Amino acid sequence: MAWTYSGDPAASDLDMVRFLIGDTDTADQQLFDAEINALLASNSVIGAAVQCCQTIAAKYALRSSPQAIAAVAPYAGGISISDMQTNEENRDIPAPAFTRDLHNDPARVSNPWDTEDRDASL
Repeated sequence: MAWTYSGDPAASDLDMVRFLIGDTDTADQQLFDAEINALLASNSVIGAAVQCCQTIAAKYALRSSPQAIAAVAPYAGGISISDMQTNEENRDIPAPAFTRDLHNDPARVSNPWDTEDRDASL
């Protein structure tokens, strides 16, 4: 299969897609011309570039297709009560500073920002 890049993205849609996705290094070829042309047949240049990027990402993520990447749902932890309780009970997660020192007596806790020089000048 052929891989070509003229270095002039304005010369062809194929070169523009290669330029947009960064597939311009002859020593590190990512997609063949026929693969890009197949995507260009049913997409705009930008649409083909997006699908090319998804295909390359899927290849390096050991996924079989760009659709496999889209099937992964994002997760935001700590927004449900059960998630927060689970995180609080997990001793492997360090406690934030505002809870770690919440009940300490300020008179007994040294302040790391105070210096003897500053105290002497007061």
